[in-house]
Amino acid sequence: PLRRNNVTANTITVCSSDKASTINTYSNNSPLRGYKYMFGEGGLRIPLIISWPGHLPPGRKSQGLVSAMDIFPTLAALIGAEAPENLDGKSVQALLAWDTTVLPAPPHQELCWSDGKKDWVIRRGAWKLVNSSGWIHENYQLKNGIAKPAPNYNYPAGLLLFNLASDLAESKDLAAQHPGKVAELTAAYKKWRSKMGKPVPGTKRPK
Repeated sequence: PLRRNNVTANTITVCSSDKASTINTYSNNSPLRGYKYMFGEGGLRIPLIISWPGHLPPGRKSQGLVSAMDIFPTLAALIGAEAPENLDGKSVQALLAWDTTVLPAPPHQELCWSDGKKDWVIRRGAWKLVNSSGWIHENYQLKNGIAKPAPNYNYPAGLLLFNLASDLAESKDLAAQHPGKVAELTAAYKKWRSKMGKPVPGTKRPK
């Protein structure tokens, strides 16, 4: 419709998702571990695609840390508007517009996630620390194209450390081998969490 109505040059298109796919719809996130609701890469890692023909060079790709929080400040920067200074998100305009062989640095050196209770994650570069209470979910397997029950899917519990540069599937917990990195990332997470508001308690519906 955008091409048909000749408005691609006047339209910034953003494609993303709130989270990764869920096992409830028989998704397969391989080689990523986990699904929606979980803090594995299969639950956290999603694409962010931004297109603006005639204004942004096509085909640019980056594996740097970005977040859905970055969409608003990025759109503001692209159209020349001012965004508030106290946003958690940051503009990724430089990543979208670079036209040299030198890739700009990603806007975030680290990102954190929390369920507001016990489970949390911090990513810093290739390192990822997960504080997980564990997750058990009904599973399936395909037989002749038909989904059949399978043993439950288990996401591990514990304080888990992974290096995603060499282990994207999060198959090897390195916490015991790198206690210094665990302490470093734990402190960084607590610093971030101290700046966040307290979880809002749920409210009961009136009878």
